[in-house]
Amino acid sequence: DHVNKASSVFAKAHILRGRMKLDKEDGDTVYLDFFDSESPLRNRYQVTQQVTMEGSYKNRFDVTILVNGLPLVQIELKRRGLEMKEAFNQIQRYQKHSFWSGHGLFRFVQLFVISNGVNTKYYANAAKQSFKQTFYWAEKDNTTIRELTPFAEAFLNRQHLGTMIGKYIVLNETDKILMVLRPYQYYATEAIVQRVINPPPSNANGYIWHTTGSGKTLTSFKAAQIMTGLDSVHKVVFCVDRRDLDDQTIREFNGFSAGSVDSTDNTNTLVKQFSDSSTKLIVTTLQKLNTAISKQRYLQQMTPLQNERIIFIFDECHRSQFGDTHRRISEFFHQHQMFGFTGTPIFAENAAS
Repeated sequence: DHVNKASSVFAKAHILRGRMKLDKEDGDTVYLDFFDSESPLRNRYQVTQQVTMEGSYKNRFDVTILVNGLPLVQIELKRRGLEMKEAFNQIQRYQKHSFWSGHGLFRFVQLFVISNGVNTKYYANAAKQSFKQTFYWAEKDNTTIRELTPFAEAFLNRQHLGTMIGKYIVLNETDKILMVLRPYQYYATEAIVQRVINPPPSNANGYIWHTTGSGKTLTSFKAAQIMTGLDSVHKVVFCVDRRDLDDQTIREFNGFSAGSVDSTDNTNTLVKQFSDSSTKLIVTTLQKLNTAISKQRYLQQMTPLQNERIIFIFDECHRSQFGDTHRRISEFFHQHQMFGFTGTPIFAENAAS
């Protein structure tokens, strides 16, 4: 009854990540988790083949990975020589004809995998899908893993698959769709999070170089979201230049985390977010942050935060991380770590004289 409450893929993704309150007949109350995002190996994984579902038509699915009894990964296989898009189109037909049938359990699918043996790709379960949104997995050095067996060993092992489902699928609240990170986004996020969990004694900061249009906003948000869940982190602050805080940026971040962006010019709101213990993710502009730590009227509220562990993420850091503002932020917060995202890094050889 509980899993039947929601019919859409997006709503079932929320059920998967939520908890169910169960009142037992003896009067006790227990809470059920459907998936353990923090400890992937605590989940139970099973593989089944040729599951048949009948909706508008009878369809037989190639391979299904069940996690705690729910179908979370659907794999469609074609023989060598056939185009990958045939597997993609077949899944599109399944979504239209039979994934909704029965109790709609196949709408719990989080990831699809398509392969012709030679090439293998993955993508998130979303209502409006394009073949352009299917991705190859890759090694940390960006070596693409295309063949099915190496892909299965790297991507479909329990630890990695559970991590991808639990941490690296984003529920976009604006468009009501699931999004999954590409390999370079995954490795960048992992690198930042590990640097925060195990900071080196010196040079604990870092930067991520992602080319324009490669999804820096999604990467930076996912890193910020994971870090807000760390007990050692007091707050995560995502900083953009005022000219970059456009409607698209606001829409993207609020889609990932509703209400996280304060787009006003009122610094009072930012100071309240810093003082509010329940607000762990703040999205603001450099200008407001600079005002909050510079103006006397805000210092009474901001000074107690100086020794808290605060992680700063700077968008377009090649523009923002210079001069007095950067120095002021670095000197004001004593337990900070800083991570910059840029599409055009400035090194010594290409810096202006």
